[in-house]
Amino acid sequence: MGGGRTCTNGVCCAALVDVFPEKAPRYIALTSVTASSFNMITSALASLLGPAFPDWRTTFALTGFIILIPLVFTCLSKIEKADQSLKAAQGFKGVFDALKKPNVIIVFFATGFASAMTMNYGSYVNSFFTEIFGAEKLGSSMVFVHSLCSVIGTSIFGMLKISEEVKIKYLAFASAFFLILESLMPSAVLAFIFGLFFSVLQATIFTLFTALMAKQDLENTGLMTSLVLIAHGAGSSLGAVAAGFMADMANLRGSYLLLSVCGLISGALLILLHILYKKRKTRSL
Repeated sequence: MGGGRTCTNGVCCAALVDVFPEKAPRYIALTSVTASSFNMITSALASLLGPAFPDWRTTFALTGFIILIPLVFTCLSKIEKADQSLKAAQGFKGVFDALKKPNVIIVFFATGFASAMTMNYGSYVNSFFTEIFGAEKLGSSMVFVHSLCSVIGTSIFGMLKISEEVKIKYLAFASAFFLILESLMPSAVLAFIFGLFFSVLQATIFTLFTALMAKQDLENTGLMTSLVLIAHGAGSSLGAVAAGFMADMANLRGSYLLLSVCGLISGALLILLHILYKKRKTRSL
């Protein structure tokens, strides 16, 4: 299921960049808004309608059928084909060649560090409020609010007509800042408020990284999308291991501080990317 979701996301992002190169970031943001919205709706429906089904197999079968409907209609729809004449056949050699480019490797690692922060926050938020403040109900509420704020954040920042590099840089630093504040707050209410800001700011970071990576090599957008998904998966997994280790060694405050450091590193790498762009521009003059 995880592999299918990742592959579907990668194919969709690459297709949007190919067919709509100028509007791809906005369309990718729109797909993220839609996905987050349906995630909340289906979670609520599953809780309400779950008892109506005889067992989990029936629920799985129904879920699979529902997923097939949009996939079939998408495959049968008439969508303009992108010009593939410039695309090179890629394999492992293509991946390693791409990672030799300084701009690609910077975006790759920046994506990984950002994913470590954004993807692991929700996994620990309920435990954070329960363990640190003894506020289990507030933690449960934060899980839902985090998804809601993600929809709001994607709607706001995904549609802004500013370069992906600039948006991600500020969002990464701002997200890390509010996560630090949340982790250090002595009050559950204050932590909840700063958590709201974090949830809004981090929402569209991965979407923007997908568009930014694709622009590093417009002739091989499929390969670029694959690289950003690899970085996303590796960063999320390693971040989860590191956060869990920190929780065992200290507590979840330490875990959140560690995740915020990952966000700061991601922002710093994007500053390095900006410097690289400026040097290239100077040389071309």
